[in-house]
Amino acid sequence: VGNYTCEGQSCNNIDPDPNTGSGTQTDPFASLTAPTPQGSCIPSPPSGANPVTLYPGRYCTGIKIEGVPSARFEPGVYYVENGFRITSEPVVTGTGVFFYIASGQLKIDGGANVTFSASTSGDYKGFVFFQSRTNTTPVILTGGTGMNINGAVYALGAALDYAGGNCTTSPPKTMIVADTIHFVGESCIGRPDDAFLASASQVVLAE
Repeated sequence: VGNYTCEGQSCNNIDPDPNTGSGTQTDPFASLTAPTPQGSCIPSPPSGANPVTLYPGRYCTGIKIEGVPSARFEPGVYYVENGFRITSEPVVTGTGVFFYIASGQLKIDGGANVTFSASTSGDYKGFVFFQSRTNTTPVILTGGTGMNINGAVYALGAALDYAGGNCTTSPPKTMIVADTIHFVGESCIGRPDDAFLASASQVVLAE
């Protein structure tokens, strides 16, 4: 809706030139309702030398994956309060997962090898992360080439830093909706599959 800026060599790699002064984009997921917390609180797994498995439910004290060799998230809805953090270099996987970040920060960094894929059915089909619209805590997704988020990252009220994806093999199929987005380094994303998000049939980058 305004102008744009670039830094260094990136200024030579913008094609086509952005259209400035465009109209404000409406929220593409305004009709999406937030989940409600269900059941008793599940603790985040402790650090240690053993692999861990996490299950859907309510995580009142947040989720922190650190100091473990690997973590597997079972399919389903994860209602997360007080932040979601993956750091260091664990191998983290989850197919058919959906994370609602009710409060706290969503942060993946430190070269973590993370592969998440959204569900292809249900109320949250196509979404991997949905940060509460009233949660304006900045989102940090800077896991590097080992970070693969296949589905939508929806953080309407937050600034989002993104650095990840493998540019030489298969870029993650990611849709990002945020207040502002900052791409860092060799960041790669590709068009999401229609099986995840029918709205991805048209690719739009809007500031």
